[in-house]
Amino acid sequence: MCKLLVTLMMLICSSCGLVQKVAVSTTADMLFDATKEIETEGNWDIFKDGVPGNLKMMEGMVFVQPKNKKLLVGLAKGYAGYAFAVTESLFIPDQLKDRESPLRYQLLANYTKALDFGLRFMEVGGVSFDDLRKKINEEQGIVHLLEENFDDSTLDLEGVLYTAQSLGTLIFLQKDQMKMVALLPIVKGMFDWIAMKRPDINYGTCDIFFAAYEAGRPKMLGGDPVKGKALFKALINKYPHNWLARIAYLRFYVIPMVDEEEFKKEMDYLKKMREKYLAHIPWRPRGGPEQSEFPEFQDKGLLLFQTIAMKQYEMIKSVEKDLL
Repeated sequence: MCKLLVTLMMLICSSCGLVQKVAVSTTADMLFDATKEIETEGNWDIFKDGVPGNLKMMEGMVFVQPKNKKLLVGLAKGYAGYAFAVTESLFIPDQLKDRESPLRYQLLANYTKALDFGLRFMEVGGVSFDDLRKKINEEQGIVHLLEENFDDSTLDLEGVLYTAQSLGTLIFLQKDQMKMVALLPIVKGMFDWIAMKRPDINYGTCDIFFAAYEAGRPKMLGGDPVKGKALFKALINKYPHNWLARIAYLRFYVIPMVDEEEFKKEMDYLKKMREKYLAHIPWRPRGGPEQSEFPEFQDKGLLLFQTIAMKQYEMIKSVEKDLL
């Protein structure tokens, strides 16, 4: 009788564990698919206030299923997205004026979380951080390593993308530390692989990196600001409604190069776009931006990018008099 009871208890516990895992897997699928809806958010404050709770819920689910790739990618994307959209946006005035700010430490914390989850995703896929470091000095070594272990699915591409973005920003924020700067070839190799698989991912995210990569380093360190400017110009022409391209151009080329003419030109353009945005996006009818008569708002997948761009424009505008 005792053996029968023990057996029944083991079966019940096993069944509960199985049900729990199935529930987490199903929810993970739903949450990963739901991230596309977040990309249509046109209100920066709603994004800022709404995302953190979802991220903590997903972290709890990862505790149950630590190798669930969709949860890991969702968390890498979520923390990187929140860091860029919220913390980095608020940090821009302090960053441009080169003043100490507690926001810098929160930004480091958010991108570190994103990087940790991204690296965990990559380890599940068969690539460790040590594997990446070993390929730094091998031509196309990182590209070949990623090609052997990942495919062109959105899951794999986004997993690598947000891992690369997080590491790249952490390097940028700590560029006075040579051990961090030495890791930059890893980021470059990861973006090379993503661009090879899907060059138009996220409306030019790879192009923004390549332009900033050239513009942000002097020639003595292998950069080429002139090439960087040309890449930014080509990017803006290619994705005219992704205003983040113009924001990146301002932050990584125009302001550092003290180009007053380009600064005025880009800020005037963004001012006009902000007027359109405020008039037509936050109060749009149920039909959505794709019904707008304005071409800028017909692609609803761009809405969150445009929302972030407008916030970052406001942050640059707040210190405009002190920049040039």
